[in-house]
Amino acid sequence: QQQQQQQHRFEGHAVLLEVLEQQQLLTDRVEHELEQGQQYWQSERHICSQLALTRPGQPCQLTLDDILAAHEVKSFDYRVLHLLLFGLLKKPVDESLLQFMRVDEMLIDIGDDLTDYEDDVMANSFNILRGVVPGLWH
Repeated sequence: QQQQQQQHRFEGHAVLLEVLEQQQLLTDRVEHELEQGQQYWQSERHICSQLALTRPGQPCQLTLDDILAAHEVKSFDYRVLHLLLFGLLKKPVDESLLQFMRVDEMLIDIGDDLTDYEDDVMANSFNILRGVVPGLWH
């Protein structure tokens, strides 16, 4: 599984980690959020391939938990940027602000998915509405 995860890393992953480390911005938390990004990209590929293979009216091989887990980690990039901003400002991480921002990010993603539904389906992109349409999971 670790080899499979390595295959799915984006091309500049090692360079990004090196630059963040050189700038003293690579914390365990930033690394964790980047790993969440890897998890999201893997989940997105899996979910979208399953949805693309599913014929109308037929259940697909996904669960509601699969869809919700992908949605939860989808906005990892915002969380990385928030953490980097705290690091650049040399300020302690404000946990209550990050908790608020996480909820805000998820709500914004839902709103975007509602307005972009048709485009996301045509592009075979992750969209929470597409994933939670009743009857698709077992």
